[in-house]
Amino acid sequence: MSNVGEQVWRECKFIRFVVAEPYGTKFTYNIINTRHRDCLGRVCWYPAWRQWVATFEDMTVWSADCLADVQGFLTWLKEQP
Repeated sequence: MSNVGEQVWRECKFIRFVVAEPYGTKFTYNIINTRHRDCLGRVCWYPAWRQWVATFEDMTVWSADCLADVQGFLTWLKEQP
């Protein structure tokens, strides 16, 4: 999946979060590997739980640092109005 030209919302050491598409009044974000630009997962609003969640592509491997970056992004989204 190519994300060239998409808006980078937050960039970390190994992953970046880019706006993928609107979902109602909220956006969905792709989690992109900064080196190869592969889509590793998505962050989206989950209405059943009324909170932001992350879903990950099959066969991806996550370090504690990258998971902490995802958690930090979820926390940041939760704090937004």
